[in-house]
This record gives sequence, structure tokens and C-alpha cells, in this order.
Amino acid sequence: MAILAVEVCSLLFIVGLSVLPAPGPVALPPDPDGSAHGLLYLALAATFSLAGFESATFFGPEAKRPLVTISRTVLVTPMICGALFVLAAWAAWTGRSATLVNAYLHGTDSGAPALLVLALEVGICCSWLASATASSHAASRLVYSMGVERLVPRWFTVVHRRFRTPYPALAVIVALVALGAGTFALADGAFAPAVTVLRHIVRAMVVAAYVLVAAASVRFLLRIREQTPLVVAGGLVAATAGTGLLGYLVVATALDGDVAAPVLILVLLSAGLVWQRRLRRPGRLHRIGVFDRAESADVLPGAGTFAQDAAGDVVLVRGEPGDEQRKP
Repeated sequence: MAILAVEVCSLLFIVGLSVLPAPGPVALPPDPDGSAHGLLYLALAATFSLAGFESATFFGPEAKRPLVTISRTVLVTPMICGALFVLAAWAAWTGRSATLVNAYLHGTDSGAPALLVLALEVGICCSWLASATASSHAASRLVYSMGVERLVPRWFTVVHRRFRTPYPALAVIVALVALGAGTFALADGAFAPAVTVLRHIVRAMVVAAYVLVAAASVRFLLRIREQTPLVVAGGLVAATAGTGLLGYLVVATALDGDVAAPVLILVLLSAGLVWQRRLRRPGRLHRIGVFDRAESADVLPGAGTFAQDAAGDVVLVRGEPGDEQRKP
């Protein structure tokens, strides 16, 4: 609730500045790299700006009604973000965002009052703080789940006696986020090319994650026979578009003379394949997903129940509730 309150206040302030009439033209920011592939980097920036809405899924085991509240959050959040993007585009097109953009880019040198610039900076900092806090909470739950499934050391599964939160995992994630943010801020001026490479890599990995999830979702729905034409088409379009965007990024950065970015992107993608081969050892894959595994009450009415097959794996079969053999 605290994160939500901070984010709502920041957004209301920025939206208010965007819809109020503002005299004067908008001062455009300089092109940071002069690349001919501006549309590519714009698409990556837009995708990265929308990233994070899926973080709500990490709180499924802690929610009282996860199938309702988490699903609703994942569906509504991109709609709200998209509406804000459309509002920002309209404000820029009509010139109403002149005060906001000029104050953000040039501070008091743009003629904006010092109090307004200060309020804008505070609002942006609060928004980033809320985003970082939400991401840290989600990442800590991911590490906790990996600890339960014995993919990382077991001490990540320790929870606070009073708050029931995985505080060792949360402390490690927050420390890593703070270290990364501090390094990024210090290196932005002295090591600008390296920061640009890092920015490309981070955005590429976000797109790669969405591609994997889109493809895996289609495969999963086909396997449990709950697919619909619209969902399958959406997943295939998202996976294809993301793959094309990744390929374009690798080629474009190489053409721009940036060899480090495409090499590191390919290395990280290859690391995922190595990790997959490691997980294919006997017994490892059976532990993944146990912490978040659905039960018969979670499937659609009439779709069947979960039961163990001959190999001991839990699968969805036809039958009446109560026929399933639940695993601990």
C-alpha cells in the first residue's frame, strides 16, 4: 500500500503538469549516440518502460485470492501504463508538456520556478523508489522460491518470525540493486560508452525474458488444452516480434561498431541454454515449480483434476474433484 500511494502521488503530479496549458516550445533533448537505428532503441526503451507489471505474479503464494487479484493486476497494469503513454504523447503533440519537459531537461534554466523543479525531481525520485522497491520485493520472492527448490543455498528460505518475509533474500537483492545503481550513476559520465552497452544488454535481456514467457505460455496452454485462438495468436506474435527485435539489436549494434554489446548478449543467451542443460539432470526439474504448483481447485471447472501418472509426475487428467493424489 505504501508503494502504491507513493506511485499514485507521483503520477498524479506529473499528469497534472502534462494536461495544464504551457506556453513556449518544448526543448528537445540532444541525440545521445547519433545512431541511424533510432526506431530500434525507441522500441527497446518503450518495452523496458512497460517492464515490471508481471512482478505481481511473484506474490501469488502470499495473496489471499491470487487467481483473482494477481490476474487482475497483470491485466490492468499494462492498460494503465499504455493510457499514460498515450496521454504523454498527446501532451507532447499539443505542446502542453512544455513546462514538464523543459523543467526536467534544463531545470531552472528553462525559466521554470525552482519550487516546481524541486517538486518534479522529488516526484520522479519517489516514482523510481517505488519501482525499485517493487522490483526488489519480486526478485526476493524469486530467490526464495529457488531456495525452496534447492537451486540456491537454503538460507535464502529463512523468513522473519514476525513479518513472515524472506529477509535474507530481500537484503541480498536490495544490496545488489543499490550496488548496480550506484555503479551506473558513477560510471555514467566517465564511462559513457560502457553504460550505453550495459543499457542495451539490460533491455535485451528483458525482451528475451518476455519472448521465453510468451513461447512457454503457448506451449503450456496447448499441453493442458486450455488454449484459445486469441491467446495463442497473441503469444506467437509477441514471441516473433521480440525475437525480431533481439536480432535487429544484435545486427544494429554490430553495424554501429559496438562489438561488445552483441557478444555479451549472445553469451548471456547461451548461458541460459547451459543452465537448462544443468537442470536436466535427474531430479532437478521435478523440484522446479513445486512451491508455486497449482492444485485441482485452481483449474477451470470441468477441466479435470491433478493426479500422478505412472512416472510419478503430477499431470492434469479427466475426473471428479477428490480423485487426485496431491503431492506435498
